Amino acid sequence: MKTILAEKIILLAFMATACSVRAGAPVWFEAPELPEAPRLESGLKDPAWAKALRVPLEKSDGEIGRFTTESCWLYAGGSLFVGFKCANPDSPRLHAVPNVPRDQPIYTKESIELFLGSADGDLYYQLIVDAQGNVFDARTEKQKGGTGWDGEWKSAVSVEPGYWTLVFEIPAPLLETLGAPKSFVNMDATRHAFTPDGAQGVAASIFRAGNQNPRNPLLLGRVDPAMLGKELLQRAEALGGDGGPEIDRLLAAVRSFADGCNGVGTVPLAQYRPYFERFTALKQKIQCAREDQIFRVIFGPGPKR
Repeated sequence: MKTILAEKIILLAFMATACSVRAGAPVWFEAPELPEAPRLESGLKDPAWAKALRVPLEKSDGEIGRFTTESCWLYAGGSLFVGFKCANPDSPRLHAVPNVPRDQPIYTKESIELFLGSADGDLYYQLIVDAQGNVFDARTEKQKGGTGWDGEWKSAVSVEPGYWTLVFEIPAPLLETLGAPKSFVNMDATRHAFTPDGAQGVAASIFRAGNQNPRNPLLLGRVDPAMLGKELLQRAEALGGDGGPEIDRLLAAVRSFADGCNGVGTVPLAQYRPYFERFTALKQKIQCAREDQIFRVIFGPGPKR
């Protein structure tokens, strides 16, 4: 009996911690939408990259050191373009093996690791390219997946004195498996930097220390707030059952939010931000309500409301 009670207390503590962790505001970005896509073969030298969103990668302690890395993000023609400029004084002799088979562990070499995920977190892709152009990709859906998936995406690598560059092209058909056009996906990126002798110099990422949510929303050009309302309604209505007055008030707030999103049309980031912040707050309340339901299943209904 004591063991069961202890397990329940631990679960309760975990649920409370998870609920408070998710309360933090996510780090989110906007990829500018351009009328014409950059040419992949031109790398970061294509003039289109001058208009890109630029996000530096850092170590978890904020250190950058000599291995600086900058990411660039563009959205054009329904496709996502992601570029990286990776400083490495030893670029002519980068520690990478040319022409290895697909899906080998190239993350142990000088490489970039790109993660793209769906808004609900159920599906994500892991794409890796090293400084020699070798590739690795994997697909994970609802915690199941692996390297048996070979996706339709492109990349181009160029090695210059003192640095190397990489450009990803994520075509519309693949991108739309993560979210509707002109919506958002979740993203992160990691740079694995190595010296020629194989020693790791730095691993840097967009995910910042202290940010409790590693899924960074990336808005793809102008965004339609209505898709936020639809997602929230699905989450809220899934609560179901007799949730009491608190759940009723939450459902009413969600329906009001969804109604306010309908008919707005696509908007730029500045106009979209209030919708997204309200969406984030309501999603947090839905998650806590679901955890409260789980609590009552474990511990009993408790006092009547």
